[in-house]
Order: sequence, then C-alpha cells, then structure tokens
Amino acid sequence: MSEKRRSEVAKAIQALAVDWGVGSVSAAELNEKGTTWANQESFRRAKTACFTGLEPEVLLVDGILEPLIQGIPYECIPDGDATYVPIAAASILAKVGRDTWVSEWANKNKEIAERYDLLNNKGYGTAKHRKGLEVYGAHSLHRSQFIRNWVATDSTQSGCLILD
Repeated sequence: MSEKRRSEVAKAIQALAVDWGVGSVSAAELNEKGTTWANQESFRRAKTACFTGLEPEVLLVDGILEPLIQGIPYECIPDGDATYVPIAAASILAKVGRDTWVSEWANKNKEIAERYDLLNNKGYGTAKHRKGLEVYGAHSLHRSQFIRNWVATDSTQSGCLILD
C-alpha cells in the first residue's frame, strides 16, 4: 500500500473506529529496557491514549507477546494483521503515526535527516539509510536493537489499540 493510500485509510479507520489509540516509547527507553518491555509498554500507552474510556472486551494482539494489561483478556494471534481487520487497522494506524513522527522530526532536523535519507525512507533499512549509518554512525534516535547488524551502537517502538 502506498504512503498516500495508507494515510487515507488511516483517516477512514480513525473516523469509523469506536475508539483507538497509538502508544509509543522512545528509542532511549527501548535501548535501555529492551524490545519486550517496549512492546508491552506500547500496549499500555495505546490503551491510555484511547479517548472514550471504554474498556475493550478482548485485546487481539498481532504476534505472540502477551500485552500484560491488567483486567483485560487478550488473544495472541501470529500474523493477525493478515487475518483480523481490527489488527490490520491497528497496524496501519501505528505505521502512519510512526512515519508522521519521523517526517515531522526530519523536517525540523534537515541536516541529520539528509544523512540517513529520512524523508524518503522514514528510517526503514533501505540501502541509503544503511549507508548513512555506515558513514555517520548511529544517531541517538536509532533503536540499537534494530541496527546492531549494520553498525556498532552503544530509539521508537510503537503499538496500537483499536476498539471495534
């Protein structure tokens, strides 16, 4: 799905969903506390970001990691975004949210953004992005868990919750 189409779909999801929230953690938090913690904290923050205060009957989780949100039953579904529309919708909202954040940051920090080609790749591991890592090393916003195979490192995991 193109970036433009994904953005259009995200707007439709936001308009149609009973409730939704995107939660994220910083690269520093992820690098310090690890991927499992970051995923679980993203679930909690997504729940907090929901605006209606409704409690979901069940959380459908894409993958096998338990969300660890007290009092809410859940079902972990490997490849859930290929099977369940609410999970696919949550995935789209999380990706659009992350990509929007990267674009906004890159527009405010053009010199650094150009090093890693952020306006074109949104921080995903394209050849130009990896070249930037090779030449300039990791920036403090890089998530060391995800780039350790490309560069020695000493940034944002996200999750989304939709009430349907």
